[in-house]
Amino acid sequence: MPLAPGVSIVADEAGTLTALLTVEGEPHALTCAHIFGRGDALFADNRRVGTLRLNLRRCWPWVDAALVRLNEAGRAAIDTGHNQRWWTQKVRSPVAKLKDRRAFLLQRDATRALPVEIRAHRTRVAAFAEPRSPIKHILTEGAGVDGDSGAPLYVKKRGVVMLLGIHVGPVGGRPLRGCHVPVRPVIEALRAVFRDVRGYPQQRAGGHR
Repeated sequence: MPLAPGVSIVADEAGTLTALLTVEGEPHALTCAHIFGRGDALFADNRRVGTLRLNLRRCWPWVDAALVRLNEAGRAAIDTGHNQRWWTQKVRSPVAKLKDRRAFLLQRDATRALPVEIRAHRTRVAAFAEPRSPIKHILTEGAGVDGDSGAPLYVKKRGVVMLLGIHVGPVGGRPLRGCHVPVRPVIEALRAVFRDVRGYPQQRAGGHR
């Protein structure tokens, strides 16, 4: 299966690809960090497609997100077909008016996204919080299942896909809720480390806003 957001990936645990980025001119994958244990290899379709470059659980702002540099096999596997709309997705900061709004969770290898309702956008979920991290979470009514860690949470506005968050797991209770790391501070954290972080393929610097 071609590499694209929502595709199944495997590190030490199974997960889902969040987004494709261009970092310092090279293609990278974004996903959640907790699928990595002691290893640094990322696989898709039983092929090694990349190597962990930065685990944000190990540095400021201590958030469950990871950046993977794609190797030659990974670059060759990037979807050049129907998922091109994901390449230039915009990043949106959670704001109050998103509460109770419908969003979509692109689960692992799903042919259609799961509709979910945003219930909170600035909530700290202890089970997914890193020590001293300022990051607050997005909660949705509707959650992923095993293997969906890293699945992209997004909204659509006038046909444009806007990435909101990275799915990190379910929160117990009735109804079951999904917990997501907001992607805006993740992009900001990456830009504090790397001089050039853009959408894939290469865009002007304002590609994420």
